[in-house]
Amino acid sequence: MPSVVQFGAGAIGRGLLGQLWQEAGYETVFVDTDAALVDALNAQKSYSLRLVDNESEQTLTINNFHALHARDTQAVFEALRTCEFAAIAVGRSQVVPLIQSLLALGLKKRLKGQLQTPRFLPILLCENGLWDKESAKLTSMVHELGGRRYYFVSTIVDRMVPPPTPEQVIAEPFGKLSLSWARPDFPQLPHTEHVLDWRTWPSLLNRKLYLHNGAHALLAFHGLLQGHTFIWQALEDPAIRSELEQFWDEVTAALCQQHKQQRDVAYETSLFTRLQNRALGDTCIRVARDPKRKIGGKERLIKAGKMCLSQGICPEATSRAVAAALHHPDLRLFVSEFGIERALQQFSDLPPHHDLTKQILLAAEALLPASAVPY
Repeated sequence: MPSVVQFGAGAIGRGLLGQLWQEAGYETVFVDTDAALVDALNAQKSYSLRLVDNESEQTLTINNFHALHARDTQAVFEALRTCEFAAIAVGRSQVVPLIQSLLALGLKKRLKGQLQTPRFLPILLCENGLWDKESAKLTSMVHELGGRRYYFVSTIVDRMVPPPTPEQVIAEPFGKLSLSWARPDFPQLPHTEHVLDWRTWPSLLNRKLYLHNGAHALLAFHGLLQGHTFIWQALEDPAIRSELEQFWDEVTAALCQQHKQQRDVAYETSLFTRLQNRALGDTCIRVARDPKRKIGGKERLIKAGKMCLSQGICPEATSRAVAAALHHPDLRLFVSEFGIERALQQFSDLPPHHDLTKQILLAAEALLPASAVPY
């Protein structure tokens, strides 16, 4: 049976990719650094994937896999020797270290003839938008090993998955993996879309990062500020729903101008329904985690705000979402000690004179009364 080496057995690894690989007829070789998780998966030999929404529930049994600890390098190299392709879903910040410490070594062995693999080894980067300076680092680093019998595939991952347990993963029914830069001979898999025209990729990626991930963050940060527990509760708050609608209006207008396209109302309608999923139980705390990264200069809210400004659109709702994020417990102490401008410099790479900085400062002033509301 053909196999896939799946680096990362977390929410996306098991909540989406494990399902895709099994339905396509592959055995999945999960590689993870969590020894307890690896042992549990191998002992159980299966896990349940519950796909839930407000109307229905379906339980799938994922059992066509085994798991390896990342430190078991010889076993990982053997898995790479025979796999059809590899996929990485370990968290964006960990991708480069993983490649440097493990995958590159496996490729080096293969390039020296120690491992026999197919002529080309596709490596799917299952981290949204990982085709910028970080992916350039990966490409140049592995090229230095002296061969080109591999290539990276940029992807867009689209499924909401709360933190799983070893025995069970809960996810929404919707699940899709979009692929770009894949060779024509890459297999057609269920729930995947091959984007053959590279010119359309930036618009699809920005739509996912801004309209979906940005909206998710907006609901979480505003929801925490107003004392809501779940994302669906934040969405049912009239004031927060109004923020979301204005955010979509301004960001969509900028996207349409930048990419010279029409507004995709069906996408927004579908996404709104998905965000209403009560059965998923997704919390504002989870979605708002790691706020320093989520207000980063290359992230969903700041990049959306810059794009709006570049298209002559004032990012009012976007700025208010960033201002709400600055009230997060992980940021609030820094903000109270050093101020908003310093925080935006530190975490968002925004200088004090930047137009987006000025807009966020105005938004923060309007949110000051809410700062007394505890999370």
